[in-house]
Amino acid sequence: MDTLGWIVLAVVVVIVVLLLVWLLTRRRTQHRRTEAAHLRAQIAERAPAAEQRAAIADETAAKARRAAAEASEKQAEAVRLENRAKVQREEAESTRSALDEQRERADRLDPDAQAPSSVDTEPQRDVRADEGGTGREGRHYA
Repeated sequence: MDTLGWIVLAVVVVIVVLLLVWLLTRRRTQHRRTEAAHLRAQIAERAPAAEQRAAIADETAAKARRAAAEASEKQAEAVRLENRAKVQREEAESTRSALDEQRERADRLDPDAQAPSSVDTEPQRDVRADEGGTGREGRHYA
């Protein structure tokens, strides 16, 4: 074989190799397109479920915000009621103190008063029951 024959053979071999490379590249590109289409189909199939889960999550978050707002309102109401109870308790204590002072004044003014009034410390007896002769205080009236 002469030089020209070897050159032609080399050119043919190069062309065949380039053709094989081109075919393999084309096959790989087609395979990648097919795989990408398959992945997109899976995405399209699973997307509605993901959107539904996202909608449920949004709804749950909204419920949580509403519950937190209600809890905040209830806490504010509890604080308001506690403050109101404190004011009422202070008013009751002030009234009780004023009544105690008035009772002490009455005891000081009354010449027949022998000891401080025992209204708060001794239970009231029903005198009518003792007078009726039953022997049971406050249970039977004659």
